[in-house]
Amino acid sequence: MKGYVAPLCVAAFSAVLWLNLSAPDAGFNPQEVLATGRAITSRSWEFGTLVEALLEFHNHELTVFGSDPFPGGLIPQISDPSEVEGLAYAKSVIWINGTDLLVDGEGSAADPASLGTAALLLSHHDPRYLEAAERQAEYLMTKAKKFHVNVTHSAISHREDVPELWGDFIYMVPPFLAYHGVATQDLRFLDMAVLQCQLYDHVLRTGIELENGETCRGLWRHIVSDPPDLELGVCCSDPDVWLTSNAWAVAGMTRVLATILKWKPPPNSPVGQTEYDKFKANSRVVLADLIASMLQCTMAQAEDEGSGLLKNYLDGSSHRSAAWAYGDAAGTALMASAMYRLAVLLPETYGGSNAMEWAERNRRAVARHVHSGGRVSPVADVGHVPSKSPVSQTSEGQSMVLLMYSAWRACKEGTSWKAGLQRLTGWL
Repeated sequence: MKGYVAPLCVAAFSAVLWLNLSAPDAGFNPQEVLATGRAITSRSWEFGTLVEALLEFHNHELTVFGSDPFPGGLIPQISDPSEVEGLAYAKSVIWINGTDLLVDGEGSAADPASLGTAALLLSHHDPRYLEAAERQAEYLMTKAKKFHVNVTHSAISHREDVPELWGDFIYMVPPFLAYHGVATQDLRFLDMAVLQCQLYDHVLRTGIELENGETCRGLWRHIVSDPPDLELGVCCSDPDVWLTSNAWAVAGMTRVLATILKWKPPPNSPVGQTEYDKFKANSRVVLADLIASMLQCTMAQAEDEGSGLLKNYLDGSSHRSAAWAYGDAAGTALMASAMYRLAVLLPETYGGSNAMEWAERNRRAVARHVHSGGRVSPVADVGHVPSKSPVSQTSEGQSMVLLMYSAWRACKEGTSWKAGLQRLTGWL
């Protein structure tokens, strides 16, 4: 991934590709995708993912990917959430009843935290949402089960019943912890967000077999438990390299990276600027390296021949999971979404033709699998772990496609994109 130098997401791209990307039509109707997703959303992580998708689609500037997500070093003040569709929706599902969790996690300690950023954005409207977010953060830090990694560090468990690490956790928890750190001006939470990414990588990282027989290390196993053999009835076991959990991880770390890079502590913050600059520099290296390792191995793996999508499992053709390595539109969309975001955040690494052509190829593949009424299919069956057969739709699959659309739109509409295209083609 090294050596790509470009302003935003365009520079080394060919003129023809960028003329195609400039078209307003992404190949599907995002409003239909959204409507279908909203109609089938009912579980904790689905709520949080849909809320983030709504914010990125309707109110991009309120997200960490906006041009000024922390005006004056603070999170935005939203006085009337009814005017922000994502927050109005979040308000309808977040618990403010004094419990530790923001919503019923059905046994997950982490999934309710996916609503944490929305709770913090609602806090100026109603301080009870700040109290709810603080309880969720404190629960994760002090009460949730911990997975012993080494003599000094433990990772927060994704599950409540046994210490268990899921790649999915990285989208649910670290973005919330980082945002909470900004909201409360507390570097401890930002630091914990980065540390959890490192600890999860330490435990979950594994090797996959590429088409040429070589091994690439960087992607993660879906789930690792302690103890490895779970009692009957305890969820869940999946030691293989599931596309969607790796996409959750890449996209989650990208959100954490955006939070850290775009925040500047205000003059009266207990976090000193010199202290924060050191933290930011170190965190940028850590997160960029983790993301690069995961994307390099994903990009090196061949797509599913029939669908053109990334494969549901990425372990390689000789691995047992090859039997259920079908094309998955959901994980493909979220990986492409992260790549578009990274092209803006780290243009020197992801702004060139290799990365952007890969993102575009995957976006077009996903667009071919958005069907009548905005239904996205085939997608991984998240109701069964491991996911061995595709299903016709999932809430998270719908939200992931909307996230991809919003990231693509933001990437192509950047002012540097227009200047870059004009230099390349004389067009505009």
